[in-house]
Amino acid sequence: MDRSIFCFSSFARGPIVVLIFLVLLYTTPALTQDWEVWGRGDGLTLDQDEDDGLNGEAEISLSIQWSHLDAERNKFTSEVTTMSTGHNWDVSGSTLSGLAQNMMTQECDESDYIFVTARLNESDMLNSFENVLATVAGIAVGITVATILAPTGPGAAAGGALAAKVAGGIVGALAGSFLKSFGGVEDLGQIKAKKLQVGANDFQLNGPDGSGMIRIEDLSFQTGDFILNCVEGLRGNPPQDPVDPDTAVNGIFPDALSVLALVPTLNREDHNGPEADTEIRYLRRSVTETVTSLAEVAAAYFVYQAQTGFLGASDALPLLASGRIHHAAGNSELAVADYREAFRIAYTAIWDGNLGSAYIPASHLTLLGSTRMVSGESHHDFFGWAQGLGATEFIDFVDVEGQESGMEFFVLPGVARTAVVLVGDLPPDFEQDSLLGLGRISAGVVNGPDGGCAVSHLEEASIGFGIFIDGQGPFFEPDPTGCGYGEVIETYMDLWGGGVPLGASPDPDAIFTLALDLSDELLPGEYQLTVTAFIEDTGGGAGREISAPLTLLVAAPGALFTDGFESGDLLEWSTNVP
Repeated sequence: MDRSIFCFSSFARGPIVVLIFLVLLYTTPALTQDWEVWGRGDGLTLDQDEDDGLNGEAEISLSIQWSHLDAERNKFTSEVTTMSTGHNWDVSGSTLSGLAQNMMTQECDESDYIFVTARLNESDMLNSFENVLATVAGIAVGITVATILAPTGPGAAAGGALAAKVAGGIVGALAGSFLKSFGGVEDLGQIKAKKLQVGANDFQLNGPDGSGMIRIEDLSFQTGDFILNCVEGLRGNPPQDPVDPDTAVNGIFPDALSVLALVPTLNREDHNGPEADTEIRYLRRSVTETVTSLAEVAAAYFVYQAQTGFLGASDALPLLASGRIHHAAGNSELAVADYREAFRIAYTAIWDGNLGSAYIPASHLTLLGSTRMVSGESHHDFFGWAQGLGATEFIDFVDVEGQESGMEFFVLPGVARTAVVLVGDLPPDFEQDSLLGLGRISAGVVNGPDGGCAVSHLEEASIGFGIFIDGQGPFFEPDPTGCGYGEVIETYMDLWGGGVPLGASPDPDAIFTLALDLSDELLPGEYQLTVTAFIEDTGGGAGREISAPLTLLVAAPGALFTDGFESGDLLEWSTNVP
């Protein structure tokens, strides 16, 4: 993990106790022994009645994203497990089952961290909603695998910085986007990108609708059951295991079509007249657009990767264009089918590695989820990618037209994959073992291993002056005689801010994050906006613009019922659903 030194420019309800028992089995390096990483959690204890909805039950769901990077092989494992169960017990301390979580992978060399992101919810939605959440998460993982982990063939690897930005932008834009905007799903707390320590880990969950605690245990030992192809002393750039075209296609597009088939079933439990429920219609539109956009980004990535010249790759261009036409017309199934074939052609051309004619794809501005359901007092990220730029062109700035009172946009550079693992708390908001993208940090310096710290780590650029996070601070080193703020690592995880310093521009890959902050001043309704990337040419050419529509669907809070339904107290009922 050695890195050269570089600097950053400026820039309630009652508690719920969740017991998740995770076992992680891995070994120290040996000639014939490698690590087995296995995670499992099961068990949920409620301290009070959580019943809601027409059926008088609480639909409790727990989702965990497991992330692990075997740095020696550059092998990234990301799994999302989402399980749910219903109950109607009204006894404090009742124990639920059926929330089993499992994750398995392998690694070699020294210990590499396992990070977990978890969310606990209560819903009055039908089970199809949980299926949609899990499947969309699986599509994002499939794209991560295709773009980063093993897009190699006899020709050239398709991974690298661009792949990290594409995958990082996707998961960043998706993170919690449905749950944060939908009033029928109550947020009982979450943790985000937390490193597991060996032994017991207790994570406090605090959400707007409840709170809780997750316990995750991490144990380790050696196993000689298998031998991995490990490269001694080489971290971050070893050969990758190839993923063939069929495997890559099957990791993305069948799930995309499955979600589109599930969209008409999205509804509240036992709710008659769903077409009259504005929130349900908004949710369906948002899910449809997000999934179709995922398919487009996957296809566009490999069309652009192959443009340097692989035999037959240019055959993907008309399919990509056709998919975008269907997409704009609202024919999502046809669009996904075209994107699938464009992806297959371009990916296969790279995989086969036969040289062919180079080509220049048409200019296009892609927004992940260009129709998005949002709510007041929330933050949302949109992945933006300006494609078809010349060798001397770059994005000068991005503008959003049509803004209303209560919404504020700002633009961040492309998402990279460098972060610091905090070695201690930075009060009041940043906790030990959390991941912070270096793009959120200014006035810091990354140093390699030294006498006080055996790994690359983040320190103050000027001793005693601290660092700034999101422009706030200063924050001072929790370990000034050791690793400063903590180890600096590479990861493909969902990280807002990535590894690009605040204020850095331009991004050579023309990728950006469009961040949106909403306040409660924003009235319910449908808002039509236009996002424009202004392109500058350092080679003397004329500047130009690329635009894309952005639709925000703002629904009023709309939970059908709140707790207390079974008591018969009508004052606890919501009244804003027709």
